[in-house]
Amino acid sequence: VKSATRVTSQPNERTLFEKVSMRKFGFNWKMIARSAEEQQQVKNIVKMFRQELYPEQISIGSSGVPLAYKFPNVFQIEVKNRQSKDLGFKFQRCYLETVNVTFNETARSLYSDGNFIEVSISLGFTEIIALHKDKIRRGY
Repeated sequence: VKSATRVTSQPNERTLFEKVSMRKFGFNWKMIARSAEEQQQVKNIVKMFRQELYPEQISIGSSGVPLAYKFPNVFQIEVKNRQSKDLGFKFQRCYLETVNVTFNETARSLYSDGNFIEVSISLGFTEIIALHKDKIRRGY
């Protein structure tokens, strides 16, 4: 009938407010080590973020049978410039949700000891509490 008459009903749809989504954001860094010490620091940074992405496993006794997870650590992030001045970006406490690491994105070789010349890391965070207007007024 719709095809023949070329008429359809008006759905009278409305959007209703249901919930506040959790705010997500990300940071990206490119790290290029200039010495063996800096190479080790880059490795440690990547390992630390990868560790903090996951929860601790809680096992039963000495059997090691997994029972549950202990929540991962929360991050308190502050954005400041070199003079330690707040730039006006405030974040609530966050869980780290994604860690993406790219090795030698633009470099085509390795250091003589086999380490990568360049490491890019991308971190994705989600705040643990939803925002509301009062928090926005306070700079979040």
